[in-house]
Amino acid sequence: MQRALANNPGIKELEQTYRSSRLQIALAKSSFLPRLSAFYTYSRRVPDFKAIYKNFEREFTWTLGVRLTWNLFNGFSDYLNLQQAKINTRVSNERLVESRRNLLSTVKNLYDNLQALKEIIKINQENLESAREEYRLAQERYRVGAGTALELREAQVNLTRAEQILVSAEYNAIITHAQLQAAVGEYVNKYMQISQSE
Repeated sequence: MQRALANNPGIKELEQTYRSSRLQIALAKSSFLPRLSAFYTYSRRVPDFKAIYKNFEREFTWTLGVRLTWNLFNGFSDYLNLQQAKINTRVSNERLVESRRNLLSTVKNLYDNLQALKEIIKINQENLESAREEYRLAQERYRVGAGTALELREAQVNLTRAEQILVSAEYNAIITHAQLQAAVGEYVNKYMQISQSE
């Protein structure tokens, strides 16, 4: 479960969206604070254009200053921006919580299905061994003349059916295992490692 939460790309994306929305709240709050800025200007004033690049020590002015601005009222737009940022953060958080809950539910269901399929495979392996033994006995009975061809064919059909059921259960287990790895994010990490090494 912890690996799924740590590796799933959808969860990572939603976590980044939530962090971004929290930063939007801080940015919206900053509009209520005063702004402090500093400035510096330098200028020369000469009557002749040719004198611009001569006598740098004469006829110049420079200004150094600090400016403090504070927007006290702008039609409630700062307040509305802050409220919108808070709403977006709540929505992002709810999406993240819901996605985590859905992911954990999916992982748990896939894990439970995989465990059940392992038990089914074990049972079907035992059934296959029984079907093989039944087929062997039917062959032996038929060989010595104590059994019929119909019994032999029926044992053969039962053996084929047992093999088919086992293969189907193993296939379902492989698919479920792959789905579980994808939900946990292991395939994504393996793909990223392969593409980075290339």
